[in-house]
Amino acid sequence: CELAAEAMAPFLGETDPAVKSRSLRQAIWQCAAAGITSVQTNEIGEGWSAAEAWDMYADMETRGELPCRIFLTPASSEVGKPVAGSSRGHLITCHRVKIFSDGSLGAETAALREGYIREEEEGGVASPSDKAPQSTGGGVSP
Repeated sequence: CELAAEAMAPFLGETDPAVKSRSLRQAIWQCAAAGITSVQTNEIGEGWSAAEAWDMYADMETRGELPCRIFLTPASSEVGKPVAGSSRGHLITCHRVKIFSDGSLGAETAALREGYIREEEEGGVASPSDKAPQSTGGGVSP
């Protein structure tokens, strides 16, 4: 939902938990208002960890304020935080992990020999190794 993305954009990198919670709540309700019944999240570099996001969504669920299902996707570095599974009310699940090996041109995260036009340094994120992904544990596998 573009409205939800726009609602969250100013708060990316925010450190105040109250502000993060308020902006997340606003974004989720924007999705619900647009008729969206489930959201897949990617808590990767957004100013909070997947575990923090899980806690915020779980608090909303406990209070009866979570209007849609959440499919949480932590980064591979956060496997086990939160533990794979479902929340008490079954509105929040974490059964997959984002494995980032190379990026995209649009997000300017693809590994390149030279930097992007808007960057002075080399651009992109190189894959840490050429080895095949291994089991990540925590009940989640690649």
